[in-house]
Amino acid sequence: MARNLTILLLIASLSSCISVEFTQPQPNWCANLTEFPIEMRGHFHSNENDTIEIGNSYYKLVSKDKNSILDIDAKNTEQLSDSLLFKSYKKNYFLNSKTNGNWRVSLIKINRNHSIIVYNAISSEEKLIKKLKIVKDKTIIKDETGKIKRVLFNPSEKEFKKLVRRNLFVEYMVLKKVN
Repeated sequence: MARNLTILLLIASLSSCISVEFTQPQPNWCANLTEFPIEMRGHFHSNENDTIEIGNSYYKLVSKDKNSILDIDAKNTEQLSDSLLFKSYKKNYFLNSKTNGNWRVSLIKINRNHSIIVYNAISSEEKLIKKLKIVKDKTIIKDETGKIKRVLFNPSEKEFKKLVRRNLFVEYMVLKKVN
């Protein structure tokens, strides 16, 4: 598979963080949207001074600050497709990116000043173990030292709603609209 890192789903590669993946796009009971909402479209600056353009059904990094943590080049455009799904549930949006057969999910909220806040499912081992208790169908993948490296979830609708309420998703990036 080609390097298909998505801007809104980047997970910081810190050794203390665990990659959280889902076996199905989430929320799995909601239909896929074919376009981003109008209030999400336009040019945005990230909290790292990167410029991101969001169109009807795509987004791309337009310019990258030299100190950016985004590991993507400015020529890369991500298009909604069967491997990049966008869903909505109760004023929350979910961007799902297929990676190695599983899904990385970001929670996206639009605040009143039209800024976009992106939350990723990343966690330290201690916090994640507490949150894991509510999901029955999960696989924990450890490295050779016994540290958790990845967790695969297949939550029910009820379990997923609890994960959202219990802050599985942590703030990752704020995108402010460029006027």
